[in-house]
Amino acid sequence: MGDFIKGSALNELTLQIQKGIELHRKIDEYTDQHEVVEESKARLRPQFRKYAPVLSDIYYDYFLAKNWDDYHEHNFRDFTTKTSQFLKENESIFPVRAKQFLSYMLQNDILFNYQYLDGIHLVFQGMSRRASFNSGMENGADFLRLHEAEFEQEFKAFFPDLVDMTELWFQENEIK
Repeated sequence: MGDFIKGSALNELTLQIQKGIELHRKIDEYTDQHEVVEESKARLRPQFRKYAPVLSDIYYDYFLAKNWDDYHEHNFRDFTTKTSQFLKENESIFPVRAKQFLSYMLQNDILFNYQYLDGIHLVFQGMSRRASFNSGMENGADFLRLHEAEFEQEFKAFFPDLVDMTELWFQENEIK
């Protein structure tokens, strides 16, 4: 939802949702500036230019989903089912564009399918169709297949830092 809320529209949401969007943006900012993520983006830039940060984000989502058991005690299917149900129950507060994306996401079980190359291929196909010019994103899963070991190593170096940053944010914001 954080990607679809702009300007004063944020103030119209509950404090809890505002905090969630703040965390989402903090994670994005931290990720974009991290030196390990820069290595991933540098490998992507020659082929995907300005979309390198988008692809690296999706690649890292893929590695989190694929290696879920290394980072979380709850079953990944249970997590994605509960998350999808929660989003569906709260769809009425989503902006129009977010509702459209949510519908696509739920219909294709995107959250669960992020753990598979075919799942992120579907995501890249959709993003490529929506890009205003030839982004090359439709080739994102193939590029990952060729360089999976390098990207996974970078993800595993980066992710503990992100967890630490997030835990600190929760402490500073006194959110349980």
